Amino acid sequence: MEWAGHNNIHPSILDYVGSDPTTFDSPVSNPRAWKYLSDILRAADKKSYDRKTLRAAVVGLVGDQRGIAFLRSLKQIDHPLTADKILGSYGRCRAAVTAWIKEGRTDLLENTLLAVKKCLQPKSDFEQVKADAKRWDNFGAFIGDLPGDLREQMKLWLKERNYDIPQTPKKKIKKP
Repeated sequence: MEWAGHNNIHPSILDYVGSDPTTFDSPVSNPRAWKYLSDILRAADKKSYDRKTLRAAVVGLVGDQRGIAFLRSLKQIDHPLTADKILGSYGRCRAAVTAWIKEGRTDLLENTLLAVKKCLQPKSDFEQVKADAKRWDNFGAFIGDLPGDLREQMKLWLKERNYDIPQTPKKKIKKP
């Protein structure tokens, strides 16, 4: 675990391996296999991926029993979204934001919002997002989806920095 902590092993692997001292009892589930799996998860964090392909990679690297247990652990842990995911591909993660709102998971929403603020803090980074139509639209959609208090908090943060506020899409009102 000490080596893993110093060698950029994916946090979900650190969580899983740290919670089960028998992880390396099988020859298939060895430190090298988990390092390879970490590399795959890091790549998957940067790009969208097919869940079936990821499942096959996990099971192929660490075996059926460990792989299935690890995948279950991933479903139990919710992490805030990164600014890159919000700004670069919000359509792919919008369902997670919507689910968090319905579940009252303001902790995840607030931490995601914090990640976006940190990303946009430097004026030059904000201007780059504003100049990129896709990223600007994603930013506006994200703000529009936030619950009222968090949406107003974000708008106030932008105003305090004299940043423009992106247009938020009009929400469709469902008729009964």
